[in-house]
Amino acid sequence: MTPSCETSSTRPRTRLSPQERRQAILAAARRCCVRNGAFDVAQEAGISRNLVYHYFKNHESLLEALLVAEGEILAARAAEIKPLTGEAPRETLRRLICAFLDFTAERADGFSLLHNAPDIKPLLRERFNASASLFSGRILDLLKLPDTPASHAAVEAATGFLLRFAYIERNALAHKRDAAADLCLAVIEAAANGVKKFEEV
Repeated sequence: MTPSCETSSTRPRTRLSPQERRQAILAAARRCCVRNGAFDVAQEAGISRNLVYHYFKNHESLLEALLVAEGEILAARAAEIKPLTGEAPRETLRRLICAFLDFTAERADGFSLLHNAPDIKPLLRERFNASASLFSGRILDLLKLPDTPASHAAVEAATGFLLRFAYIERNALAHKRDAAADLCLAVIEAAANGVKKFEEV
């Protein structure tokens, strides 16, 4: 069910710096899923629609900024997952997958609906994927796959499965996280093994 936005007209106005105001608008947009453009966002943020358009020229630019911001958060979380002393690469990869699943579960009604909504233009989705490309890069490194077109294609396909699976099962991730992580790990490992066999031929 699409979440509704609370009216924030009674919320006291706070003087913010331009950067803080921009971030506040993005936060309001994330909570609202940006279903009705500036109207939803202005209501949630407690500001005028004109102020929203001062920072974002149109609905599409707001969506683009939101998707890029989400991608950067995902990339930062991926970068935080470091191999522990004595830890097998497989376990590090599993923790990386769990970080992604947690990221998706936290945004079950916002990020997931926004990223998969049918009215989101492919270019905007590509911007998110480009920002989150570090996630695929970490998988390549952990599995020690060769830097070849086949490796990149396999990892991109496996990551695509992870994105789609996490969206479809977003409401079940809270109580099926471990099983979901095991399934995603199996898919990624199968893709990696296929690449290794292909490169050996």
